[in-house]
Amino acid sequence: MSDIFVTRPLTYRVRRTPRTAGALIAGAWVVSVLLWTPWIVAWPYIEGRREVPDDQCYIQFLETNQYITVVTAVAAFYLPVLAMCVVYYRISCPQRHQQCGQSTHVWT
Repeated sequence: MSDIFVTRPLTYRVRRTPRTAGALIAGAWVVSVLLWTPWIVAWPYIEGRREVPDDQCYIQFLETNQYITVVTAVAAFYLPVLAMCVVYYRISCPQRHQQCGQSTHVWT
């Protein structure tokens, strides 16, 4: 959806509505809440005890379980980075083809 302004500039304004923007923002928040909240709330019950000292503030499962840390890092950082790279690639391809078409047209 984010590459529409480059690939189809005439229809971008029609498709960019407050409802669409709100849905995309809400979707980002929902994914974040679904990714983090269950682990933060349930981890002391999964472990059976709370190990965070009262004078410190950190998420317990990030300190006690390396597998969960890796999975959440992949889901929270690496997948969005991959999605951004795909979007940027999709944006750059039409631009490159357009530039190549214009430059060959000018020289011939």
